[in-house]
Amino acid sequence: MTVRVRDCTPQDFNMIQQWLNVVAARLAGANGMPPIPGPLPGKIHNIIHNPQLNFTVHCGQHDKRCSGLRGYQLGKKVVMCNMDGPALLAHELVHAADGRELDAEVVEVLLFSKQEGAIRANAGDVKIFREQSGGRYFYKCPNGHIHESSTQRFVMNLSDFLAPGTRW
Repeated sequence: MTVRVRDCTPQDFNMIQQWLNVVAARLAGANGMPPIPGPLPGKIHNIIHNPQLNFTVHCGQHDKRCSGLRGYQLGKKVVMCNMDGPALLAHELVHAADGRELDAEVVEVLLFSKQEGAIRANAGDVKIFREQSGGRYFYKCPNGHIHESSTQRFVMNLSDFLAPGTRW
C-alpha cells in the first residue's frame, strides 16, 4: 500500500489499511465477486498503489467539514468523517478516480453489504444522478438495469440498487 493514512487513532489506521486491501481485492473480483468491468478498477488500483500520486486518507473526527457527511474526497485526499466501513472508503475512492455519484453508489452497493457500510441509493441520490447526467463509468438502461459504460455489460438490477420505495 502506498496510500498514506493521517490523523487517525492506531485502531482506525489499521482498519483503513485493511479496508484498502478489501477494496482493491473486491474490485479485482476476490471472494467470488465478479470483477468490475471497464477502466475503473485500474484507476482505483493506481490510486492505492502508485507512490507518485501522494494520495492520503484522513480520519475526520476533528474536521469541521464533516458535519452531516459520511466522508468526502478533495483532490488527492479522502476524508473518512466516520468509520462506517470499507463501502464508504470505496465510494470516496471512486470519486478520486473521477467517478460521479452514480458510479460511487454502484460500487458501494454492488461490492459491499449493509454491515460493511453500504447504503442503497435514495431519492436524494437519484436527484444528484439526474443533475450529473448519470455516471462516468456506469449508466441506467431504460429496461431498469445498470450497465458499465465502456463494455455495456450488465452490472446489476435497478431494484437491487435503489432503497425500497425510491423511484428513478
